[in-house]
Amino acid sequence: MNIVRSFLLFLGLSANLSATALEMALKECFPTIERSKITAKLLLGGFSKDEKYIVSVNNQKYVLRLYSRENSRIDSQLFMQQLASQLEIGPLIHYEAKDKSFVLMEFLEGGTATFDQVHTSEAIVSVANAFRTLHSSKAQAWIHYDCIPLYTNIYDFLTSQVGKKPEFDEAINMMIDAYKVLNKLSTEKVNTHSDLCLRNLFIINGKAKFIDWADANYHDPFYDLALFSMFSGYDPTLEKLLLQTYLGREIESIDWQKFYQSKLIAYSTIIISAFNLCFASNSSAEMIDDHLSYEFLIKQFGDYSDNSPSYLMNLAYTLLREGRKLKASLNTEML
Repeated sequence: MNIVRSFLLFLGLSANLSATALEMALKECFPTIERSKITAKLLLGGFSKDEKYIVSVNNQKYVLRLYSRENSRIDSQLFMQQLASQLEIGPLIHYEAKDKSFVLMEFLEGGTATFDQVHTSEAIVSVANAFRTLHSSKAQAWIHYDCIPLYTNIYDFLTSQVGKKPEFDEAINMMIDAYKVLNKLSTEKVNTHSDLCLRNLFIINGKAKFIDWADANYHDPFYDLALFSMFSGYDPTLEKLLLQTYLGREIESIDWQKFYQSKLIAYSTIIISAFNLCFASNSSAEMIDDHLSYEFLIKQFGDYSDNSPSYLMNLAYTLLREGRKLKASLNTEML
């Protein structure tokens, strides 16, 4: 009973702290507006620990993002948000707290992109052009982080909690092997979003707008393209349109090589992350593989219809199979 009471007290304290942070942010953003004339609605969904609100003031909508105290990459995230705003590939930034605890942004109408929408040539061209704009911006090498140590740490946590699993080994080796090949093919690095999925994309009047820069990195440019293709369920024809528009020329063999190695890295990051989300809260969770289709799971991810542990487990297994197929096809081409 004491444990339950302590937990309830903790929840109450957390809620009070969150409410206080919200009130302070609203007061700082709108110092001359009466509080009774401001409404703030919490936005649900996603995996971020930040809190997001739709704020309405005098018939004008904004997005207020309160950053988690556990956000260790807040400097790069804020910088890239500002850069995206300046490049017109992200929402306008109206106000940023000096202590970096929150930011007030433009509210983008129409909702995030849908699965059907990103399968149109208009959307593919707009995303490719936005990536080219981002990747052509002044290099910010200071935002770089190395993915292999990061995901190796997650792998070590998983094995310590759950024990050795062949699926974990396969995923981390997929990443390490792909990086070895990619680094031999190219040393090019650019500013990347590194998490562009349907949830982080708006298509407005034919232009792509990116949100949520928590994973921004200084990375190989093909990683952004490959990850977005993976999250959008693109077939080879749509991938060709994406790459050709981005490159502004005919696609060469080495471009495809870099793209496919980047896609293996993309698969592995999501596989490891999905397993981690499942087992972090329940180390005795059952390994579930219902052999669901790739397209079905990707559509669910895009429309927020399921974030359950069973969904994430199925996503991890399905992406493992997709990674195996891609590796097999690449090995066949080399023979």
